[in-house]
Amino acid sequence: SKVNVCSVNILDNPSKFTDPFKLEITFEAYETLPHDLEWELVYVGSSTDQSYDQKLDSVEVGPTPEGRHRFVFEAVAPDSSKIPAADLVGVTVLLLKVKYNTLEFLNLGWYVKVEYTDPELIETPPNNPQIEKLSRTLLTDDLRVTSFQIKWDENQAEEYPPEVENADEDLMSEDDEDGDVSREEDKDEEDVKDEENEKDEEDEHEKVGDAEAEEDIDIEASDEEMEEDDDGDNEGEEEKEDKTENEEDMVGDKADTLKEVSSTTANPLADSTNVN
Repeated sequence: SKVNVCSVNILDNPSKFTDPFKLEITFEAYETLPHDLEWELVYVGSSTDQSYDQKLDSVEVGPTPEGRHRFVFEAVAPDSSKIPAADLVGVTVLLLKVKYNTLEFLNLGWYVKVEYTDPELIETPPNNPQIEKLSRTLLTDDLRVTSFQIKWDENQAEEYPPEVENADEDLMSEDDEDGDVSREEDKDEEDVKDEENEKDEEDEHEKVGDAEAEEDIDIEASDEEMEEDDDGDNEGEEEKEDKTENEEDMVGDKADTLKEVSSTTANPLADSTNVN
C-alpha cells in the first residue's frame, strides 16, 4: 500500500446519540498521490439487513504529497428513523472506508454501544425509543482492520486478493462461505490429529503386547530352568539314597563276615586237653 493510516482518535467519546461523529485521522503517504483519497463513514443500522446501512458523510483529501498528514473528519449522527426500533438500542458497528480512484484499500471498524443513561429507562426500556436520552460509546480498544490490494495507477499490474490483518473481519458474526470453508479445514485438521493419536495409541498397545509376550517367554524359561534344577536335585537325592543303601549293605556284609570269623575264633582252647 502507498498509504498507511497511523492513528484514528475518536473525539467527544462517549457522547449523545444525536451528536456528530468527530474523528482525528493521521495518515502517511509513502509517495505523492496525484488523485484524491476518499474517506467515507458508514453506520450499520441492522446486523441482519445491509440495506439499513447509512452513509453518514464522505470527504476527499488530495492531491496528497509524500509525508505525514492530519485532519479532523466530522460526520452527522445517523438518522434514527431509518433504523429498526429493535436495533436502535444495543451494539452496532461504525465503519471508516478509505478509497483511491474509487477503489477501497482500507476498512476500519469499531463496535458502537447505544444505551440509556437514565436508571429507570435502563431497568424498564420504553417501547418507543427516546432518542434524546440515548448515549453512544465507540469501543476503541477493539478496532478491526481489513486491507485490500488495489491498482494505484493505470499501468500497475493486477494485485493479489484482499489481505486481512484481523481474522475476525466480520464484526456482526455473520456466517459466510469463507467462514464455512475455514471451519471445514479446521475439522479436517482435527480429523488428521485424531487419526494420528489413534495410530500412536495402537503403536503403544503393540509395544506393550510385545513387552508382555517377552515377559511371558522369560517366565516360562525360568519355570523350565527351575524344573530342570528340581529334576537335578531329585536325581542327586536318589543317587545319595542308593549310595547310602549300598554302604549299609556293605556294612551288613562286613558284620556277617566278622560274626562268622568270631564264631570260629571265639574259643581257641575249646578242643584242647587240660594237662594237670
